[in-house]
Amino acid sequence: MSRSSVIVVALLAWLTGCGGAERPRPAAVAQPAAVAPETPPAPSAPEPDATTPLAEVEDAPMTAPELPPGHRLLAGRGIRHRLIHFTFDDGPRAATTPRLLDHLSRYGVRATFFVVTRALEDPRRMETARATLERMAADGHNIGLHGHDHTGFRNLSDQELRQQLRHGAELVQAIAGQTPHLVRPPYGGHDRRTDRIVARLGLRQVLWSMTPERPRHDGQEAIVAQFREQLAVREADPHPGTIVLFHDTRPWVVEAMPRIFRHLRRRNCMILREGGELWDVVPTIEALHGFDDAQVEQRQAQLRRDIVRRCPTGPEDPRDDDAVADAR
Repeated sequence: MSRSSVIVVALLAWLTGCGGAERPRPAAVAQPAAVAPETPPAPSAPEPDATTPLAEVEDAPMTAPELPPGHRLLAGRGIRHRLIHFTFDDGPRAATTPRLLDHLSRYGVRATFFVVTRALEDPRRMETARATLERMAADGHNIGLHGHDHTGFRNLSDQELRQQLRHGAELVQAIAGQTPHLVRPPYGGHDRRTDRIVARLGLRQVLWSMTPERPRHDGQEAIVAQFREQLAVREADPHPGTIVLFHDTRPWVVEAMPRIFRHLRRRNCMILREGGELWDVVPTIEALHGFDDAQVEQRQAQLRRDIVRRCPTGPEDPRDDDAVADAR
């Protein structure tokens, strides 16, 4: 594994990452399938997992204890350990998401995808979108909701918001066999009204605490540099754990991911020599917020054993052929 000038604070959730101001409200989704009535908020069960990113941690705990019911808004803040989880918004997109899935598979990273479910019903792209969603689930990734058409939740009526989330959950369940329990509001926009509706549907909202990309086309170099800088800021924070936001619909973001994963590897090699806590790319958002100290230390012990084998004796990249292969 491995790192990155701005302290990411809560305002980042409103100002960056998901594209700025909320858009005007379009018409509601037509003819949603019938769903069960709302239920009072209940804690979501963590998903089982068996892989950790960028290193082998076969015997260490993979899932965190179930989070308390009060954990309804998860933003990757207040986490005392160097735990990191990658999330991707706005897909699936045939031109970019499968390539990202290839990168994630290669580096052993399990991520969370917040999907815009309209693509799953659009006749022009439905077939490829559904196949990509199936692959997300088959590869062990978590699938969350990002609205049906990326309309800001605060621009929807109560009924429209319920309809979008219920219908989206039914689509994901029917196609991928995975029941979504997480939702990210488009643009990070939410308020007490929308929070109440989301909670009554039994969903947890997820924001972010780190986003190395900007709405404009920054290019690979800028994204990798921003990731390194922001990771360095998080590392110096007494609560370094973070949820990272990217968009799998942007080609320059997708192609920057191998370099970001290699930077984590290089950084962990340096931390290992310094004797510090390694960056642990955890497989779920629940793990990020729910691992206790004993579970973290168990994983750290195995990470250290694995990193020893991966790190070079000189300043070069950790031993692998990724740099050569990614240049092809």
